[in-house]
Amino acid sequence: MALNKREDQGKYFWELRSCAYWKEFEQPKIAYPNICKRNEFGWDEEKILTNQKAFIIAGASKFLLGVLNSSVVMWLFAKLIARLQGDFYEPSAIFLEKFPIPAASAEHQKVVERLVERILAAKAQDARADVSAVEREIDALVYALYDLTPAEIKLVEETAQKPVKDESEKAPFLFAANEL
Repeated sequence: MALNKREDQGKYFWELRSCAYWKEFEQPKIAYPNICKRNEFGWDEEKILTNQKAFIIAGASKFLLGVLNSSVVMWLFAKLIARLQGDFYEPSAIFLEKFPIPAASAEHQKVVERLVERILAAKAQDARADVSAVEREIDALVYALYDLTPAEIKLVEETAQKPVKDESEKAPFLFAANEL
């Protein structure tokens, strides 16, 4: 039978291929949608599974989460990722792999991670919590990592701070199980 000879099968011939990266879902990870209006990266430590409508960055740090949700990365979205109809982006892994993520000292990473943890804690208590002041602190640290001038910061902020129509379009930092 031809199905028995398929190379892309699981344990049994009627199953689809096995998932070679299954263990990555069991690690702390960053998850993000494959189509979005802005940079929307969330943190998961609960081993949530995703389908093809989301990507994961397994074993990532909260420092990277802070950088990816920064205004600089929103600016990079606008410059490096093609826009789809309706001003949506499709930040597939092939594009994100090329994003210039700045090197940071362990101390600088810890400061960003602590700020991200504050956001995660606030959002865990109230998903609509106003964390904009902490996000601005992260932005300032990320601007320094990219060594941006005041003029460049102004340009980034003008691009990244486009009005958000409603709260559901804001980057969540933390996904609930039913949001992936």
